Parts: sequence; structure tokens; C-alpha cells
Amino acid sequence: MHEGFRPSLLVILAAVCGIAASEVHAQQPSELKQSETAWKAMDNCKRQAWKEHPDYTREGSARRNKAMRLCLQVNHAPPISPLDPREGTGSSQR
Repeated sequence: MHEGFRPSLLVILAAVCGIAASEVHAQQPSELKQSETAWKAMDNCKRQAWKEHPDYTREGSARRNKAMRLCLQVNHAPPISPLDPREGTGSSQR
């Protein structure tokens, strides 16, 4: 009698886990979509800044950073932060 009981218990347990997992998955898309939208905006701003200022000089880097920050601000995207808090820009050049 215990052998017939186990498979049905496993089926019920699997069904309950499946329902719980689908509820969690249903809540994630809006949060993931918001993050994906922010990342896309940041990527687009970075591409646009590189197209406007493609040179690898300090001046080009400064202009690129300024263009990117302005683009992020206009598109209501999260701002970029410097790699080193002691630096004024995200550039690793000193």
C-alpha cells in the first residue's frame, strides 16, 4: 500500500512546486523589463557617445563622458559612477 502512496504524493508535491514557481516567475518580468530597459538606454548612450567622439585622447574621453552623462540624464537612465571615487571621471588615465 505504501508503494502506491508514494507516486501520488510525489505528483501532488510536484504540482504544488510548479504552481509556486509559476507565481514567482509571473512577478519577475516587470522587474526584469525595467532593468533591461535601463541597461539598453545605457548601452545606447555609450554607443552614441563613441560615435560622436571616437578618438582615444584625454580630450576625446572627457567629451565622450560628458556626452554619455548628458544622454543618460535626458533618457532618465541611471547615472554612471567613476571607477575610482577619487577620480572626477570614469577614466583610468591619470
